[in-house]
Amino acid sequence: GSKLPHVDSKSPIPSDNYGRLVISKSPNAINPLVWGHSPLLAIDIWEHAYYLDYENRRAEYVSEILEKLVSWEMVESRLRKAVLRAIERDGHSSAKQRRKQLLSQAKGRDGDASTSGEARRRPRSKDQQAPSSVTMVPAGEPVPN
Repeated sequence: GSKLPHVDSKSPIPSDNYGRLVISKSPNAINPLVWGHSPLLAIDIWEHAYYLDYENRRAEYVSEILEKLVSWEMVESRLRKAVLRAIERDGHSSAKQRRKQLLSQAKGRDGDASTSGEARRRPRSKDQQAPSSVTMVPAGEPVPN
């Protein structure tokens, strides 16, 4: 078996597998390109594709395709292109992430307490303080001090 994770792609971009190499299955013969994925290899395993020649021998059909029809040079080329696109995309997103971090750090230096509202709050007087515990007393019994 394959060591790659398997994904049933029901949502357009499975966020937990974003940027990972996975084996995916798309519903209703939907091409992964419409979801913005970068398929390296696609094999049609609907019955109409293999049943006349292979009947119920789907594994044999897939083996024949992998051994005799796939251009592994093309698969390798697609992998290289996908990796380059991911590097470009991640480089752009990491620059955006660095900007966000710098902005949040700059805001933090202006005063953590003032941004959280703690510095503006007045301390409560003794009678305004929230109780540290609540005691239930049955009706008719004296309330302890």
